[in-house]
Amino acid sequence: MLLYGGAMDSGNGGGHPPAKDLLADTWAWDGHGWIALQPQHTPPALFGARLVDDPTTGKLSLLSGAGAPDASGYLMQEGEWGWTGRDWTRVGDNPLQMSFAAVGADPIHHQLVITGFDSAYPSYCPQSGCSPLPAYDDPGTYVTSGSGWTSVRNGPEWANAGTAYDTSTGQLITASGTQQATSQATFGWNGTSWQTIIAAPTDGVDPQLPWGPCEAAYDDKVGTLVMVCTAPPPANQGFQTWMFTGPGWRLLPSANTPTTSWLGSLAYDPTLHLLFLFAPGSGGSEGVWSFDGSAWAAVHPQT
Repeated sequence: MLLYGGAMDSGNGGGHPPAKDLLADTWAWDGHGWIALQPQHTPPALFGARLVDDPTTGKLSLLSGAGAPDASGYLMQEGEWGWTGRDWTRVGDNPLQMSFAAVGADPIHHQLVITGFDSAYPSYCPQSGCSPLPAYDDPGTYVTSGSGWTSVRNGPEWANAGTAYDTSTGQLITASGTQQATSQATFGWNGTSWQTIIAAPTDGVDPQLPWGPCEAAYDDKVGTLVMVCTAPPPANQGFQTWMFTGPGWRLLPSANTPTTSWLGSLAYDPTLHLLFLFAPGSGGSEGVWSFDGSAWAAVHPQT
């Protein structure tokens, strides 16, 4: 498994970190520890970029992420990058250059799908405002089958949504993302558009639904889509673990979900047959936890 980029803890309250705090590191996880890789080429330093298995190439694709702004205050187009196994190569332009976009692969339709909205973008807008946005900062959904990106004007415009392909139901799922606030809706991708599976509550918070920000991954060993999300108000403390049951979500109240200051990345290791959560803490600390299908266990607790 690979980890790329990120930022040092700048204490800026969740907005885009300053350029000096952005990272361009590539790391590999062997199930026990981190190994710093030294590829010949590397993407620009990015915060909130997404790594996803690309069914159109069979390689890892690096998408989106927030880098440094240009002279006008807009995020620069940093491109889409592919991992060859030893090195990075730029393969095209990003459809959305923003942090924590909802990105997923649909192996049935042989597609990559990205949905984004940059809730931190106003901090980078010129004083004259954010309109018109550059094409790669225009919120919405974009899809590719390997030959350019197509805009799809339906479904959510959000970020920080748990997004992963659910093998058990045969569809790409995105759920409980954030814009300026969290939406508890769940959508499924049918190859051409997002379809509502669970509509967002019209009043208040539904405790039976996840509350974003969320991260999702499919657990092959358990055969379930797993999602880790922020606990909803009025708690607003720690995180919760959810499983997608097809028509709805099931909360695992005794899953020993890690307590951390920020939700990081969730990924399934097909070699160790475990789900791993990588979560940053303050001052550069890093916590790693594994999930056995019922509860989380610390691999490298935060310090």
